[in-house]
Amino acid sequence: MTVACDVPKSFPVPPVHTGDAIGTAPAQPLMIICVGEVEYTEDDPALGTWWRQQTLTVGRCASVTEAITFASIAVEREEFPFDDYEAFGFSPRLFVILDSDKRLVLAGEIWGTDIRWCAPVSADAEARQVVEAASRIRAEASFEAGWDNYSTAKTLRHKASVLEGRLVDAFWREEVRRALKESV
Repeated sequence: MTVACDVPKSFPVPPVHTGDAIGTAPAQPLMIICVGEVEYTEDDPALGTWWRQQTLTVGRCASVTEAITFASIAVEREEFPFDDYEAFGFSPRLFVILDSDKRLVLAGEIWGTDIRWCAPVSADAEARQVVEAASRIRAEASFEAGWDNYSTAKTLRHKASVLEGRLVDAFWREEVRRALKESV
């Protein structure tokens, strides 16, 4: 999945005892990111507005279930950490949940005041099929952009990103499946 974001440096984490060994683990290992668009006005308001993609770090959570709930509440209440005073507003499009190693845990497309979470792939073979399909969609988006069909290209790129949201890291797949069943 292609998500560009500036992630703030993580804070120092307390030591965690794991048997005889001591390791470190973040207190809240899951980072919730929202990809959306910001609307700005032109210098001359008569010319209308323009949009720019923006990535926001919405919060951190300790578990997948907690992250799903946190993201759902943020969408429902339309509460996002956005402080650009020149902008008219922020329009969320996609939520991405990453672990402390920046592995994809879960992604979901925003539909109104709801999030349609992407079902994780079940095996590596299915993951390859998803990558191939997303690559074809991105190639089509590139073709459309070459013909100045920017809106169509943007829609296709978003469709590919949502499809890539199924590429949950193998470490998280089972836990994500359980969490999605519980949240329904």
